[in-house]
This record gives sequence, C-alpha cells and structure tokens, in this order.
Amino acid sequence: MKNLKDYAHFYIGQDIDTGTGRVTLVGVHIDKINETSRMVVLNGNVTHTMDFDNCNLILRPLESITDEEAHGLPNQYISAKDFHIWYNHYNGHLKPAEVLALLNMGFDLFGLIEAGIALNKTKI
Repeated sequence: MKNLKDYAHFYIGQDIDTGTGRVTLVGVHIDKINETSRMVVLNGNVTHTMDFDNCNLILRPLESITDEEAHGLPNQYISAKDFHIWYNHYNGHLKPAEVLALLNMGFDLFGLIEAGIALNKTKI
C-alpha cells in the first residue's frame, strides 16, 4: 500500500488537499528521535507542520502533458504525442533530467492518483 509520506518529498511545491482547503507542500520534517514525519506546508503566508493523514497531493496524470510541456523537456519532443510514443517504446524509462522536470510540473510519476493518495488535477 502506498503512503503519502513516502512520496511527498518528490513533490515539494505542489498543492495538497487537506479536506478543508488547499495548502502548498514546502517540505517534509523528519524527527529521527521519535521516528515520525510531518509535512511542512504553506497556508497563505503562514508555514506550519501537519500530519499526512487525510491529505492528498493534487497532481496531473502523465497523459495530460501538453505539446508545449513535452517540447520543453530535456529531449525537446516535438509534441505530446511524440513524448508518449517514446515513453511507451522504452517502457516508461525516463532520463533523470526528465523525471525532475516532470515532477516539478506536478505530474504523477508513481501511480499516486490510482493509489488514492493524489487527486487528478484535470478532474477537480
């Protein structure tokens, strides 16, 4: 079973749905002494920590990449269709720079939407 706490650090800067509103993930605080971790979030101009419980990342499925976004990736694909052809041909293997770019753009690279710990941004 996937847990948000195991993936949150990949999505610093993305929005989180708390169930009562949205906040921006700005970090993950790990307390090694107590073996706990919490999200560091920005709500307006206030930063605070909160538990991972009942929160969902707000991400986009990779299928929603636009031509402009695909062209802006390190390989500079001509279109989103070309990106998907290449991605499917190589069984989803991406170069490290592409992974970083796609994570920064808020794409779900780990199946978190399907796992129920992220919301599909294109449907909300």
